[in-house]
Amino acid sequence: MSISKLFSLAALSLVGATAVACSTSTDPSPDDSSAESTDEELRASITSCKADDDCVAVPRGGCCSNGWKEAVNKHHIRAYENATKCKVQNMMCPMYVVLDKRVAQCNTGTNKCEMVQPEDIRCGGFTMNPHSCPDGYSCDFAGVVPDVPGTCKADPPPPPPPPPADCTTTGCPSGKYCSACWGHMACIPNGALC
Repeated sequence: MSISKLFSLAALSLVGATAVACSTSTDPSPDDSSAESTDEELRASITSCKADDDCVAVPRGGCCSNGWKEAVNKHHIRAYENATKCKVQNMMCPMYVVLDKRVAQCNTGTNKCEMVQPEDIRCGGFTMNPHSCPDGYSCDFAGVVPDVPGTCKADPPPPPPPPPADCTTTGCPSGKYCSACWGHMACIPNGALC
């Protein structure tokens, strides 16, 4: 092959590549912008709410399930799972798990579901969306007017159960006597061995 043929082949491929590059537009087509706006609307609707009942806590999406939770609209759980699905196979995840005690709650100022620590919840009161405390917490109105929301306080732990009663404190019915039997005090029939 001669040098002139090589030169003309290189020039022809350069002209072809330039023509293809010029014909490709970098401006988004109208279909792309509508797809982007639909995507933004979907993201906004995943966390939209009007009351606390609209929000639920779900495991945080992604590749590594580590205990963190996210607040989403209860009608868009599937959309959240699809939007945050892991796209990497054989992902190496850190070996820890978090006990996320936060609860899902609707922020009526932003109309978005949020995760909130139970101690930070402003409960009750005469408000547009009176929040309630999660299990194990009670609303404390100490020092505030009942119209104003209180704060969630952890319930005190229940008292320990009383020790099991044995024959040393309760006595034995007639025909039985109190004796140490198998590691504890018990009533056994007269004449019987433990």
